[in-house]
Amino acid sequence: MTTFAELFRSGADIDAIFAHLDALPEEERFKQILDFPGGAMSELYDRAESKKTKVATMIPAADRIVVYSGKNSLPVFSRFSKPMLRRPGASEGFGHNRGFTTFASGPGYFMVIDDPESGEASFDYKRVPEEKPEDWPAIQPNTGFKIGTLVYGNMLDCNRWVSSHTIVGRAFRSGKVEAHYVVTQVTVDPHA
Repeated sequence: MTTFAELFRSGADIDAIFAHLDALPEEERFKQILDFPGGAMSELYDRAESKKTKVATMIPAADRIVVYSGKNSLPVFSRFSKPMLRRPGASEGFGHNRGFTTFASGPGYFMVIDDPESGEASFDYKRVPEEKPEDWPAIQPNTGFKIGTLVYGNMLDCNRWVSSHTIVGRAFRSGKVEAHYVVTQVTVDPHA
């Protein structure tokens, strides 16, 4: 079977990648996401230019937590999950990060917004939610003199679809590209 990475390296367009990932069972899709090379994520984001996300499709059901899990393009501690939630009638959602470094960096809360500048659903780390589910960690700002500021401070992540369940993102810090990531919806959060 051809993998996501092999298909990408062959020069496949975003529609072929979309169809491939949509045809995979969740467990295999997640495995192929984790096997995708970090160095190729920038080009994947560029190929997905026509597949803009919106808050309502990224978090389709109000009051139901959706978890995206995968990895970023950084060389270490790259795996993470993003549980997200949108309240009934809300145009914005919110979420936080889970991973190996959460104990040091904090939960990295963000708001999920339809960014007018990029036209994509984005994770705005400059804003944090005012409420959260009871079992989520305490809300902390992503500013101040702490490790969380280095990780999440002044970040805005723009997102594009690469399948019905999978997103490629580009992380900007103060307007400059910081990193990329690929995450897919999972039923069971590996970082919970």
